[in-house]
Amino acid sequence: MHEQERFVQRGGVFGLDDVVGDFDASGVESLREIADMIRTQARDGVRSAMALAGSAAQSKFQLFPGDCDFFERVHIVAPTREDAVAILALTMIESVARTFTNPLLQFVEMKLGLYPAPYSRDEEAVSQGSPISWGLTDIDGRVVKVVDATGETYRLRMHDVAMDPGFVKLDWVFADRAKDRVVPVSKVIDATWEAPDGSVVALDGVLDSFYQEVYLDPDSKVDIERLVQHVSPDGLENYLEQIGGEIAKYSAEGHENYGKVAKRLYNITRILRRDADASYLRQLFDDPPARLYQVGGTMHALSEAIRADRLDRETIAGQLAALEGTIAECYSGPDRDEIVDLVRRLPELDEDELLAAAERIAAASNVQVSGYFQQKISESPGLKQVYDLVIKQASEPRE
Repeated sequence: MHEQERFVQRGGVFGLDDVVGDFDASGVESLREIADMIRTQARDGVRSAMALAGSAAQSKFQLFPGDCDFFERVHIVAPTREDAVAILALTMIESVARTFTNPLLQFVEMKLGLYPAPYSRDEEAVSQGSPISWGLTDIDGRVVKVVDATGETYRLRMHDVAMDPGFVKLDWVFADRAKDRVVPVSKVIDATWEAPDGSVVALDGVLDSFYQEVYLDPDSKVDIERLVQHVSPDGLENYLEQIGGEIAKYSAEGHENYGKVAKRLYNITRILRRDADASYLRQLFDDPPARLYQVGGTMHALSEAIRADRLDRETIAGQLAALEGTIAECYSGPDRDEIVDLVRRLPELDEDELLAAAERIAAASNVQVSGYFQQKISESPGLKQVYDLVIKQASEPRE
């Protein structure tokens, strides 16, 4: 297959040539250490391959990532699809349990299954088809409680809702003592089931393509190349359509985040071989305003760490100092002094005040960094052309 022919191994990692080309392998060992903490453990009938995705996989030009994204392909050999889904849920629970005693990791949530109908959960509306989030108590009981529009309470069992797994993910906060920072760590899982007849299907119905991952374990290359054979022939078209939908989402009024738009435009320009546009975007991420891109992820990690009081205090203090310096140097809004003061006071705030302050800091930073990227995209005729075409195609009805 076309994708398999372009797999390369370089610097102890492997992936598609262009993707590996964006990865700075100098920090790969520390990333492998985190990956080993959160990866699915080997067991009979289960194989996995850990990869970097998102900003972490593009470290040559995204110098100020907001988080550390991992991607794991979990391949399950089982008699039935139901057995495979049950095994997937079990391996996820085991990952949560295994990291629970790790002093560097703080569990945040697990996503598995989709809401079968619109409900209210903890007095907040959840829509039909949206991912179900599981906290520690929910995982322990294997059930979440929801209320429908009539006020009737339902118990959604993990075993039942996992049969339509949807967006499968685990989230933690990691205390990086060596760098005095706390960072969100996520692991998206793409699970496949191999039936007794040798056929392979994705448990969520769609086998993700291979256009973003940098795989950390060369020994898993044979497994990945085997899975490539099962990717849909129109995988590239589907991937570009998915990225285009995300660009439209982050361009929509009220949801603007042109930093995320720029990242996704980079992926598109790279695939389409628009080298000048890709190079232009890479340079933007070197500019000081791009440092504010990391504030949103940092605030998420800090608020979780401060609320739980679990992770190392000195590491959190180091992250707070670094965040204060970033905002003081790069944020130019008239409320800069107020935002800096809010950062200093975060550890003193009660939970509601902390969450409100974190949202305020992240939103203010996003407005500025988003405006910066929006302006720069509009100033490049070639890139603006790509952007306009993507938005136009995303707005057209699917056949």
